[in-house]
Order: sequence, then structure tokens, then C-alpha cells
Amino acid sequence: MRCVLLTAVAFLASLLLFPVPAQAQSLRYFDINGSTAGSGAPGGVFFLWATDVLEYWSTSSGGTSSTQLWQNGQIAVFGAGSDCWGVQTDLAGFNGPTMAGIRLEECDVTMSNNTLVLVGSGTELHTAGSLELSVSSQLDWPGTGFIRKTGSGLLEFVGATGDDGTPAVTDFDLEAGTLRLASSSSTNWFGGTSSADLTVGTGAGAANLDLGTADQLRDTTVVDLVDGAFRLNGHDETIRGLTGSGSVIGGGLLTINANSSDHLFSGSLTDGGTVASLTVRGTGSQRFDGLLEHSGATLVDSGGRLIIGGTLAASNVSVDNGELVSAGGEFQDIAIATSGTFELGIGTTLANQLAWNNGSTAQWVLGPTATVGDSAAVTASSLDAISDGTLTIRIDPSSNVPVSAQSYPLITYAAGSVSVGNFTVDDAGLLDDRDVTVRLESGTVWLDIGPLDGVFEDRFESSP
Repeated sequence: MRCVLLTAVAFLASLLLFPVPAQAQSLRYFDINGSTAGSGAPGGVFFLWATDVLEYWSTSSGGTSSTQLWQNGQIAVFGAGSDCWGVQTDLAGFNGPTMAGIRLEECDVTMSNNTLVLVGSGTELHTAGSLELSVSSQLDWPGTGFIRKTGSGLLEFVGATGDDGTPAVTDFDLEAGTLRLASSSSTNWFGGTSSADLTVGTGAGAANLDLGTADQLRDTTVVDLVDGAFRLNGHDETIRGLTGSGSVIGGGLLTINANSSDHLFSGSLTDGGTVASLTVRGTGSQRFDGLLEHSGATLVDSGGRLIIGGTLAASNVSVDNGELVSAGGEFQDIAIATSGTFELGIGTTLANQLAWNNGSTAQWVLGPTATVGDSAAVTASSLDAISDGTLTIRIDPSSNVPVSAQSYPLITYAAGSVSVGNFTVDDAGLLDDRDVTVRLESGTVWLDIGPLDGVFEDRFESSP
């Protein structure tokens, strides 16, 4: 494998002696053999930036010009010609170097110790082919805000590293290749104190965001899988939101803390060899319109709002102090554990059980997405009031529920342990002038709205 290692002990002196020229950023090619063609960089050689790498830079892509000292603010290319076989660099001893970009064209590069400074907006980190850029230095990107990873190779941040957040990168585009995060530092990547976008798959070729250890991203990060994969590799991660149409591959627990924001993901979530789980919390919402095949638990808590417009093929949903909304979604099991709300629209199906516990404040909201009509909104194999719990059917004032005197089929079920006493109705005062009752008949839960004039309208089903 081609590999280049760089070190930076004496680089501080270069910052003072060789300031960034006023001209536009230019390419500088790593070259240790002077004006002889090529870079002359053998594999497995360790370079100390301060004394070695500092002076090995050519303005010629073929390495035929005389070499010069590194100038801050330029774009580092590894290497000149086609004979670069690996560079290992140590940046110890000073804060630097300062680069406007890094391009791996011929060999792998490892950067370790101290701080690597990236400057400029839209800074590009490019790894061609199967090349690898491994950075275990502290990263600092003053004034950048926007970083791009291009090329089909690997960029990895490993070891005791982390974005120092002063300021943080608020926009990272993984256009192609793989970004692997495996920092052992408590300082996570991207986002800072505000929201950040980490976009995957905006360029040509496959793009993968890989976790090497848990909790790599700041909780303020929104991951946008335009056309790529987010591979948890068995590690837990918390983000602010998930968007796009790519794929999330487990295992591990993905927690979405959607504070004050709403997000839509139409891609897939799978176990990937180990069980994956999902938790949604916060004051915002997360919607899934694709196929969720993970087999671990799905939990809605801490005020979270989970919207399902697709299919939960294997996971069971537990709502504890949160809200589950179905836009015609397909489920296995839904359970209200302690206090939760579910708004199930027409076409919602459960392969197994819809249940609520005794002592829970379970509510089924007949709201804008839960229009009732001449067919039941929800179909479940089993309907159960565990320990004789109560389900409140709440009619939202903004709902599409008609208030004329009719009987509405709400839930059909094949089996279960429910009675009329397990249901109450909260009509928000809309139906104070008429009788509203819940009726169970032939495996169907009916909502009966009584007449104003004593004559019941036989639109869907006659009142008993």
C-alpha cells in the first residue's frame, strides 16, 4: 500500500519566516529529490514536518522544479510524479501547518500530533482511488465553515482528535468515498453549539459515513443521506435529524434528538449484521417514509414526535411521553408505555398488537391525518387494554372529523381484551350538544355521534 507520513516540529518557524503570499492559493507537490522527476518518496519513511517536510515542496506536478519551503495557505498534493509510496508526518512542536486543502493523488498519508489548520471556504480533502488520509492531529478550521471530501478513497479522523469548535464546521459535504470517524476524544465532530449539516453522497460514486467508535457527532448535527450510507458498525450515535433517501446500517442505537426542527427521511434502516435500535425525542419531529427493517426496539420519549409514512417491518414501537403519528404506515406492535399520544391515519395496519397500559395517559388523536370515514382507520390483529388501562379518543379541533350524527368505524381487530370501559372521548367541546359514545361490535371499535333532532343519519352505519 502506498503511504506518506508527515511531521511538523519546526513548522512554527516557517509561519514566521514564510508568511502566506497575497496571491491565490496554489498547489504544492511533495517532493524529496529536488528537480529530479518524481517525488522520490519511499514507503515506510517517517518525516518530521519541522525539519524534513518543511522544505520538500515543488511547484511542478512532475517534480522537475527545485523544491522550496512550505508556504502556509497553499494546497498540499502527495506527491509529485508517480513514485510516491507513502508519507508519515509528525506535526509535533507547533501549531500548524496551515493548508487550504489536501490532495492524495499517488500515496497514502498519515498525519499525527499537534494541530492541522485548514483555511478557506469550501476546503477540499481529496483521496483518489483507494488511497487513505489518516489524521490523528487536532483539527482547527478557522473561518472555513465548509469542508468537502472528494475522491473514492478514505478520510479518517482517529485517535485523540476532534474538531475544537472554534468555530465549528457547520457544513461538511462527503461527496464520494468514505469518511470514518473514530476519535477517542470527548470533543465530537462538527456542529458546535448550532446546527450542522453533514451531507453524504453529493458527488459521483459511492459515499459512506462510517463510525469507528460511538458518539462521534455532536448532537446538533443533521445527517443528510442524499445518496449514500450511514454505517453505525455497532456503535451508538445521537444526531439532531436524519434526511435524504440513502441507507442507515446498524447495529447500535441511533438517537434523534429533534429539538425545534422537523426532518423527513425516505431511505432505509437495517440491522446490518447486528441489531439496530431507534429512539426519537425532543421538541421537533422525525418522519420516516421508507422501509425500516431494524429488529431492535423503536422508542418515542422525552416529548419526541415520530411520524411513520412507510413500513416498520420488524421493530416494535413503544411510546413513553411522546407522540407517534402514522400517515398510513405499517407496524408490528404499538404500545403506550407510560404517557403517550398516537395519531393513526386511515390505512394504518398493525401485524400484531395495539396496546396501552393501565395508568398510562394514552390518547388517540383524531386530527388532520386521522380522518374517519366509511372504513376503519386502523386495522390490528390484536387490541389490548393491559391491566384494564384507558384509551382517550381525542377529537382535535383542527381535525377532519365530521360532527354530523353518524357512526364511525375506528379500529378493526381480530382478537384482544378490551371493553367499552377502556375508552373515553374528549371532543374538546365540539360535541357538547349531543351524545358521543364508544361501541364495540363484531371486532370493530365504533364512535357514535348522536343526533341533534333525535333522527340519526344512516350514512355509514346505523346507531344501535
